[in-house]
Amino acid sequence: MAIKSMPILLILRIENGLVVEHRDYADYGPYLVASQNLNAGN
Repeated sequence: MAIKSMPILLILRIENGLVVEHRDYADYGPYLVASQNLNAGN
């Protein structure tokens, strides 16, 4: 089973060309379902 979509929002704070803060918010539900199905042999 392939994951067709997984909503994700990334927030990066950049200072002097370097990432100094990173936050991500995602709906991991589709990933977890696909992973469970893969582990169950579906």
